[in-house]
Amino acid sequence: MRFVKIAVLAATLLGSAFAADVTGKWKGQMAGRDGNMRDVAFDFKVNGSELTGSMSGARGDVAISDGKVDGSGIKFTVTLEMNGNAFKMNYAGAIEGAELKMKMSNAGSPRAVEFLLKKL
Repeated sequence: MRFVKIAVLAATLLGSAFAADVTGKWKGQMAGRDGNMRDVAFDFKVNGSELTGSMSGARGDVAISDGKVDGSGIKFTVTLEMNGNAFKMNYAGAIEGAELKMKMSNAGSPRAVEFLLKKL
């Protein structure tokens, strides 16, 4: 029984050692609906496998929700309010070198927008 406890503790520590280091501010550009590039920034906080923080853009700061970190990958949701309607956008990404390669899709849409973020 003692061996099992030690093995579980070691696996937990080892798993968090390989988690993506996304804590901090990241900035980049992504294509908008009209095809024009727009600035976007994220401020991420990681606590174990939980990802929290906010996204800054043309509509101001918006909290992220349902954030998870898994190895070098992250995923989260941003909900925007427009004209009394809520729109959920799903984000997923992975650290590749010094960049965070991201993909955003609107809930229920097969179209995805890819973009890169760089840590500030």
